[in-house]
Amino acid sequence: MSEQRLRQLLRDCLVQIDSTDGRPAGSGFFVAPGYVLTCSHVVKRRAQSPVTGQWHGAPWSGTVVYASPPPPPGKDDEDSEDDTSTIWPEPDLAVIHLEGGITHPCVRLSPRETEEGLQVVAAGRRQPFGDVPGDFFSATMEYTGKFLYLMRLKNEKFGRGMSGGPVLDLTSGEVCGVAKLAGPDQDGYAVPVRLAYDLPGDATGEMLRSHDRYHDGNRDWVRAQRALWDARPSAAAALLPPDSEAELLGLLARLPGTDPARLGLLYRECAGTLVRPDPGPLRELRNVALSLADLMHERDRPHPVVIFAELLAASHPALTTDLCDWSTAEAARQGRRELLRDWRASPGRATRQAGTETNPMSVVIQLEPCDRAPDQYVYTIWRNREDVVLIERESEPLELTEIIARLKGKLPADLGELPGEHVIVEFILPPELFDEPVHSWPVFRNPYMLLGHRYPVVIRDWERFYEPEDRNHAKIKWDWLSTQSITPLQWLRCVDQRTASQLYPWFEARRERAALGMPGPASANTGALNAALDAGMRVALWRLTCCGAHDGTRMGMNNGLCDGMIFRQAARKKVSPEPVHLLPAKLKDLRLSPGTLSESTLLWDNPYRGPHPRGLASQ
Repeated sequence: MSEQRLRQLLRDCLVQIDSTDGRPAGSGFFVAPGYVLTCSHVVKRRAQSPVTGQWHGAPWSGTVVYASPPPPPGKDDEDSEDDTSTIWPEPDLAVIHLEGGITHPCVRLSPRETEEGLQVVAAGRRQPFGDVPGDFFSATMEYTGKFLYLMRLKNEKFGRGMSGGPVLDLTSGEVCGVAKLAGPDQDGYAVPVRLAYDLPGDATGEMLRSHDRYHDGNRDWVRAQRALWDARPSAAAALLPPDSEAELLGLLARLPGTDPARLGLLYRECAGTLVRPDPGPLRELRNVALSLADLMHERDRPHPVVIFAELLAASHPALTTDLCDWSTAEAARQGRRELLRDWRASPGRATRQAGTETNPMSVVIQLEPCDRAPDQYVYTIWRNREDVVLIERESEPLELTEIIARLKGKLPADLGELPGEHVIVEFILPPELFDEPVHSWPVFRNPYMLLGHRYPVVIRDWERFYEPEDRNHAKIKWDWLSTQSITPLQWLRCVDQRTASQLYPWFEARRERAALGMPGPASANTGALNAALDAGMRVALWRLTCCGAHDGTRMGMNNGLCDGMIFRQAARKKVSPEPVHLLPAKLKDLRLSPGTLSESTLLWDNPYRGPHPRGLASQ
């Protein structure tokens, strides 16, 4: 009965997609309230284009929010022949957002790869299209393995019009693929649905959160799945039953977005000391939860996914009760309720996400320029612990020497309020102070105790700090950097003739151009640095002095290498191999050793840290 029910639910989620001339073009299916997933070669439209179709005999309209690029001209008639040579490039997926608030059911997407040899059902329209818009076809097939990036299915043949329809895994009860094209024999090919999770976040982020909220609130599909889960041997079934998994993902979908750099740390904190396979890119909390649910776990500890829910409960008061209720119920189902009770009582357990290597605590100092006194600044100090708290604001503009004098004693006391080893100092500076060596400020009791020798010191961009659009745009490159194990820098030459108007579109063209390296000070590269910041770069490293070989003095050459080239080589060797979240600590270590990198500045402007409160709060 559960398989029959899933087939019925699948049929109810199928839609017809029309071509630009209004004729039927293929199939699609509802994946979340207001969202349809299909193949890009079915819609054959660019993002932001209108699209129409039918569902249960009624028309619908919407907008393409994402469509993967087509193949080169002349190779785009994929539905006309059973010819794998005309395969559209990976991923051949499109996302449509519906208009008009249609109420409809949604499929449940599989977060895991389907095992070879399992039975699946492919569904969709099959030409010639009849007079009944809801007349769809389904084929029971076997998944036999990969061909290129596709799933190869055999035992039946796709027909024209089935492209874009769902492929249902009859073992898990989840949609695992998107029907793509027919093969030359009794077979067909489908796009793995997991590729939809790798689409740009602005196209799929809200779609997946809405998908998870839907199945938490509407359990029709989950109940049909649960019968399949119950029938599987425990060693073969996923750890979490479908209803438990749906509840957890629904709770996570109600939480705010999380800095991807913190997700990797959260995964490691929860996973424990056993073998931890690389989870791949972690873009959302759901990725962490699903990766943890697949892990082996220590016998004397709650399962990692239960600890994950507990840690989130401690840091998100609005959902503390719901998350704790879920972890209690799941631990009891696993027979580990006593372990969870002991873990909760342990004084050494982690309870917050602040003060870690990817999310360090900090003291933040902002210097705001004063229009009436060009060389004077108003300073503000925040303490960033569990929350960002404004602890001091000097209303009178001061010169830098006066600010340093005020910070002596005061800044060390503020830093002393932050426990643990993961503490940094962040300076929010206007561009004219980007070359101010704030890491060398003597704010401790002895003049040889420099700030940057004791703590990692970074600077941030005051001009763009409070601009929501700039911050959101910067998250695109920051999110990409956060998934990398290194920090690739885009380097300027010592004498770089490219203008800001030339550099900006080059920086903007690819999210991988996410960090900048400059062989000289910011004041000598103003246009390039502005272009990089406007393009969303929030990581930059530069040398505080000009290259002697290129500043007109003809000095600064060593074995044929100029100062700028030596700086670049040193940075490539010692800085770029570090992930972005470790750069502040790495540069602090380099400042403690004499060398070409000891006098450099790191702009490290994490767009997820801030903006900070303007009003004075209690300490």
